[in-house]
Amino acid sequence: MIAPWLASLRMKVVGRRRVEELRAHGAPYLYALWHSDQLLVLPTHRRDDCTVLVSQSEDGALLTGALEGLGYEVVRGSSSRGGVAGWLGLRRAMKRGRTPTFAVDGPRGPARSVAAGVLALARASGAPIVPITASARRETRTRGWDRTRVPWPGSRAVVVYGRPIRVAREEELSDAAARLEASLRHASDRAERLTR
Repeated sequence: MIAPWLASLRMKVVGRRRVEELRAHGAPYLYALWHSDQLLVLPTHRRDDCTVLVSQSEDGALLTGALEGLGYEVVRGSSSRGGVAGWLGLRRAMKRGRTPTFAVDGPRGPARSVAAGVLALARASGAPIVPITASARRETRTRGWDRTRVPWPGSRAVVVYGRPIRVAREEELSDAAARLEASLRHASDRAERLTR
């Protein structure tokens, strides 16, 4: 049931050329998004060979079924449970040419605060992180910690790609987290403006 609902959205994509440039050079990269934006990002990445990190919680099991139904590959694990297995699964997926995809403030928050997993993989692999954010003109927000965006069927929506972030081997992960957070917030602000 989720596929027709997502297909009804009138999607606009902004900044996709940043990804196309990386692909043109055959460069691997990672996606980073806020937990709240996952539903809105799904329609635009079904053919991107994404491997998504999903928590080992009961909610994660439901999300896994939905993602796999849409053609996504899923690796289970999170900062609170199965973190090492999840990280290694994403590293293996990247070596197979897939794009690791992280909801960087999951699985328990705090919302819009970057956890270290995506940064560690970016530093180990040398691959840039591409921030993705989204917004919908008409949407409902859930009451959970992440306030997930649930777009209304047929709503106008936008996905915004931010400037890619590279994590140097000698860089402190806290500094890289601050840079990625700033890039995601900037892209989020732009997405909000475009759907007002």
